[in-house]
Amino acid sequence: MDDVVSSGLFVSATSTGQAGDLIVATPNLTISDGAAISAQSTLTTGGNIFINADHTLLRNDGAISSTVFGKMDSSDGGNVAVNSDTLVLLDSALPSGGITARAEQGLGGNITVNARALAATSR
Repeated sequence: MDDVVSSGLFVSATSTGQAGDLIVATPNLTISDGAAISAQSTLTTGGNIFINADHTLLRNDGAISSTVFGKMDSSDGGNVAVNSDTLVLLDSALPSGGITARAEQGLGGNITVNARALAATSR
């Protein structure tokens, strides 16, 4: 993601403790135009993101991400789980959009997608 995020849901932590978990439960979820659902931490374990939605749409660089910044080997990335009947990604590819679970130094988190239908396009 770029340094500027237009809007979204966020949790974060620095130095100690976990970034916290974000749990979103809704019939329809649209993340678009640079918006994000994000768990970020610096020098500590990443937060987890859980999405439970009937229909999920990431459009125009919409992002779901768990990221750990810093140079600590023990700072592992958080996990991202998406449970949705349909998951559609339209022009939401890396590096600014999409679904990511990463750590600069430690292990990246896991990404789990449970969907009956998945469609993706990129520019």
